[in-house]
Amino acid sequence: MIQSKDFIERLLEDLSRGVAKIVQMKECGQYVQAMEQVNEAYNTYFEDIDLELEQSEQKLQAYAILLKEEGEILLAENKKYEAKDVFLKACRFLAKADVVSTNYDLGRFSLHSEINILLERCPE
Repeated sequence: MIQSKDFIERLLEDLSRGVAKIVQMKECGQYVQAMEQVNEAYNTYFEDIDLELEQSEQKLQAYAILLKEEGEILLAENKKYEAKDVFLKACRFLAKADVVSTNYDLGRFSLHSEINILLERCPE
């Protein structure tokens, strides 16, 4: 299904607002509520998307951002093995975004670097 650029931009703007709420909740130590927001975002924005077949670098990167947030919550809850799995999944979708992209994206590179730093806090 072909989606308009405006539709994708609106989706990403809505998701950005949701991620901002998640970050705020994490900063306040409200991990249960933050994880509920993460799950709501998954259901709202990614439930009907087959991410394995997705060709939109923006959607793939947005999904990786959401995975990073989930991983950070899991780390804060000392669920390091689960966090590691989520961070590795985020890396996989960032790599896929790199493959489908026609441009180098400094934001994606920065996100990948952040996730690699977070992975260092996870068990081998």
